[in-house]
Amino acid sequence: LNFLSINRFERKKNIELAISAFSILRSIEDFDTRASLTIV
Repeated sequence: LNFLSINRFERKKNIELAISAFSILRSIEDFDTRASLTIV
């Protein structure tokens, strides 16, 4: 699973929220899937 945003960086996009959501996703997925998660 890849988590990708194809946009230029803007402060209003709330990158902290994206990283937090990705962290939560990593914590609830099983180990085999978690090993393949990537944030770009």
